[in-house]
Amino acid sequence: MPTLPDPPAIPELLTRPVDHPANARMSGAAPAAKPLFADIGPALTIGLDFLFTTAAGGFLGWLLDYGLKWTPYGVVGGLLVGFVAATVRIIRRSQKLEQR
Repeated sequence: MPTLPDPPAIPELLTRPVDHPANARMSGAAPAAKPLFADIGPALTIGLDFLFTTAAGGFLGWLLDYGLKWTPYGVVGGLLVGFVAATVRIIRRSQKLEQR
């Protein structure tokens, strides 16, 4: 039976112990890294707020059209009012986020 050759030596890089990030956080050596998608929540909230505020203005305008027969002025006016209200809300929310 033929003999197998000796395995190659293990490089020194692979034999050193590695500090695990969880151990570093427990010892207080390094600050915890921010999660990858940590900023998506506020951005998504602002975008959806803008969308739904504008849509609510359009819906209220449609109700005016339907009830008072103002077609198409109610919807157009409602969308404009909703857009302005959404813009004001975004500006205020952005200012609050910057103060934090």
